[in-house]
Amino acid sequence: MFCDIGNLDGTPFEGDPRQVLRRNLDKPASAGSRSIVAPELEFFLLRPEWQGRAHPPRRGSYFDLTTSDVAGTLRKRTIQTLETMGIPVEYSFHEDSPSQHEIDLRHTDALTHGLTA
Repeated sequence: MFCDIGNLDGTPFEGDPRQVLRRNLDKPASAGSRSIVAPELEFFLLRPEWQGRAHPPRRGSYFDLTTSDVAGTLRKRTIQTLETMGIPVEYSFHEDSPSQHEIDLRHTDALTHGLTA
């Protein structure tokens, strides 16, 4: 979730990580530098519990782009949703561990992903 956290009176909350980021971006910006980021969203997709344990839906290999399964379809739908929200995606693939996935967001300035004040 990308959002700004505010106080009840509408002022920015000083402990908000995005406010901390803004304060830390001021120094390089005043020196003429621009900070860019490319977040990686890594996550696991698990089936519901069976005999008390969650099970991965499949075993894929690192950067496995050849198989079509429910996880790939869910990743595609997630990408479509992110892009509909204005969050551009660069890559998407199966990660190294069973049922581990990654979606890499396109690089941009550090505060573009999501809402800005």
